[in-house]
Amino acid sequence: MTVVSIASLTQHAQNLCRQLANIRQEENEVKRPIIFVAHSMGGLLTKKALLHSTESNPTEINSIVTNPSGILFMGTPHAGSMNATIGSFVATLISIFHPTNTSLLMDLEKESPNLQELDRRFNQLLTRRNTANDPIHIRCFYESVPMTGINGLVCERPPQLRK
Repeated sequence: MTVVSIASLTQHAQNLCRQLANIRQEENEVKRPIIFVAHSMGGLLTKKALLHSTESNPTEINSIVTNPSGILFMGTPHAGSMNATIGSFVATLISIFHPTNTSLLMDLEKESPNLQELDRRFNQLLTRRNTANDPIHIRCFYESVPMTGINGLVCERPPQLRK
């Protein structure tokens, strides 16, 4: 039987920070700039990891937030997705026969309070970095044409980029 992770987005972010800090220490590259390239939920994980790094006491983990020079978000559902509700329903059905982790899908629902809070805190981090004249350069790529068979876009233009 396949094992399904029951970790939350926060737990995945903590794990990413620990592993990244370990690699950077082993390679003696703690001060080397970081460019994150993140797709879909990986973009949310990147935001959460940078916030975790900001709030961490160990300097090796805290250094992760001081070194990013850029983030490339590709298809990241910053404000959630209408399709997450469908995914949650399907995952619930599948859970009858196979273990699933629906908590991550629930966080991806359109206008999720957790995503709104993540976005608010991440924007505060970006503002602090800009004020300190140490910006994190961000580029977002998102869908502009709906996929065949899916109602609407899976990942829309990020809220901060909407006109």
